[in-house]
Amino acid sequence: MKETLWMQPCSQPQCAHLALYRCIFETAVPAEIRIRFSADERAQIFLDGKFLTEGPERGAREYWYYRDLTFDAGPGRHTFLARVSVFPGDWEYAQMSIRPGFYCEDFSGLLKSWECRIEEGVFFEKPFPDWAAAPRVHVTKRYGSGRWEPVRFLPQDRVLHAPDLPEMRHERIVPERRGKGLYYFPRYTCCRTVWHFRGHGQVKVRWSETPYLSAKFDPALLQGEKGSRDGTVFIGNHDVFDVDGTLDWRDFQWRAGHYVETEVSGDVTVDAEFYETGYPLPEYRGDSALVRAAVETLRACAHETFMDCPYYERLLYAGDSRLEALALYHLTDDHRLAAKTLRMLLASQRPDGSILTQYPSRSVQVIPSYMPIFVLSFHDYWKRHREDPLLKELMPKLRKLVDYLTGHIAPEGLELPGWQFLDWCGAPWENGVPPGNCGVSLLGVLALRAASEVLADPDLAGTAEKLAENVRRRYYVPEKQLFADDAQKRFFSEHAQSLAVLAGFPEVRLDAPGLTPCSIYFSYYYLCACEALHREDLIRKRLSRWENVLKEGLTTFPEEFGATRSDCHAWGAYILDFLPLAPARSGNQR
Repeated sequence: MKETLWMQPCSQPQCAHLALYRCIFETAVPAEIRIRFSADERAQIFLDGKFLTEGPERGAREYWYYRDLTFDAGPGRHTFLARVSVFPGDWEYAQMSIRPGFYCEDFSGLLKSWECRIEEGVFFEKPFPDWAAAPRVHVTKRYGSGRWEPVRFLPQDRVLHAPDLPEMRHERIVPERRGKGLYYFPRYTCCRTVWHFRGHGQVKVRWSETPYLSAKFDPALLQGEKGSRDGTVFIGNHDVFDVDGTLDWRDFQWRAGHYVETEVSGDVTVDAEFYETGYPLPEYRGDSALVRAAVETLRACAHETFMDCPYYERLLYAGDSRLEALALYHLTDDHRLAAKTLRMLLASQRPDGSILTQYPSRSVQVIPSYMPIFVLSFHDYWKRHREDPLLKELMPKLRKLVDYLTGHIAPEGLELPGWQFLDWCGAPWENGVPPGNCGVSLLGVLALRAASEVLADPDLAGTAEKLAENVRRRYYVPEKQLFADDAQKRFFSEHAQSLAVLAGFPEVRLDAPGLTPCSIYFSYYYLCACEALHREDLIRKRLSRWENVLKEGLTTFPEEFGATRSDCHAWGAYILDFLPLAPARSGNQR
């Protein structure tokens, strides 16, 4: 076996670019070639121009993956090529980087002489409004040019790990045609596209979740007038292709939505191949519209990590991913994506034991409420897979996180630094922040009880009960039978009541008038509390909000009820747990 190290161009650009690595080889007889490859940031692999695969699986700086690949080469001369995307800085939040390059370990001995070039004629623009998902591209007439040069080899700078997940789907899908240049996918779709342009002129391509009713758009909230999703105005930046004869282009990243709009200037014909991607979840073809929408939402947000929404950040959040994992547990016995979630979020752990809100991510964000929610997510997985070696591997990090939480218990409750987000609510909550920390303190109670079970530590259970009593003494209003959000006992929410019920205070009134309501995200805890109190009437009433969403023309569940940024946000898919027609799996439990 020939040892092959990381490769890099002799001159590495500092801007966003695509780098091509190729090896031209010959074989006199049919050969089976087996390689192990990785890339920073990500590679698409071709043999003689035919797409084979891509990778590695998305990971973190602390945990980088490799991919194994076997392919056949007949007698003759062949070109093996890796197309590596490099987006430094904040071009793509969820894709991390250590040092750009390509790694190939060849077990056949045929891939010996490597060269590289920077793809010329390809320029990038930061996306809008779908920020942080993937850059927009402008392909000019110089595309395909550039000079090949020898690569330089670099020492190994990271441990490479075997994939945690199966290969993502790559399935041909044919959209409907709605008028000139407009493709429509009846199901919310995540696709890689191969474009074939012929002629002379320019083509603009834009993916959208939905057209808007007007061009009125809030660039801060990323919201416009969507109505019943039957508008005619598309908003957002394009991919741009300058065509001078023949141009074939394979997207370097998948796109998401229901619509693809093409706008042609000049004399250009357009043909496209669409390949749907995502985690290979099972199909569900039942009669329940809510179940079908829940499964479609989860499918669109389940890739090499869970993600909040496929059109925007594509980030793995601790709060979102717990609810996505619960939907996954209901749908399938394949829980590898939930296991990877635990690994990735704990990879973000800082020296003091705290973890980041989202990871892998190039941004640094701390939401205190997401840390106890992560502990609950760990407990969810532990209940189903107590013998999984991964849990033993991660237990020390969980202990460190729990120690961080217990170290921030004050007489007022659980007090953690960071953005005190709990849920997207209206006044008096500003920017998702409640007027007090009753909610996060009650989440701390639930998390410490869960950690006591996972870590087999009865002292944590005692700490949880002391915290629960402090919260009751500080926030409970007996004459109202309600927990206040704030110590001054001025504000009350469904959030505090829901968490209080789950923490063991069944006397609170979930249906008291004037409570700040939970959003689609936090309604999970509200529904669990309704279930604990056997309030089927309240469960039916809350689920009607999901039914109303579908009446708005959506096929997936949005980020928020009412005006929303994203039409597909998997934190609403957990209602699989509360629908009688959902395809429950054996051993499913909350």
